[in-house]
Amino acid sequence: MTIPFEIRNRWTNAVQVTAQIDCAPDAPQSVKLGLAVQWAVKERADLRGANLCGAKLCWADLCGAKLNWADLRETNLRGAKLNWADLRDVDLRETKLCGADLCGANPLGDDQ
Repeated sequence: MTIPFEIRNRWTNAVQVTAQIDCAPDAPQSVKLGLAVQWAVKERADLRGANLCGAKLCWADLCGAKLNWADLRETNLRGAKLNWADLRDVDLRETKLCGADLCGANPLGDDQ
């Protein structure tokens, strides 16, 4: 079932992207958010400053994603492809990055 899912800005809470995801309405929030992020990256949406906290993104293809200033705390990025992604000043506290491919990604902020 295709449902809409909103990705919001971490500072203003304004809707940044409304993704169309194939998911059960009662699926966990982390799964819905992960699917929405993948949809947004595929559509080349701008996710700068987005609240992506807790998203389940294991093995996701996020190559070239615009993620600078995004909140990625407690996100599962195990095995994710982040090649050439913009990761400047992202919040990665308690994020799982084991096996993630960061080749060519912009550098992390000084406090990461």
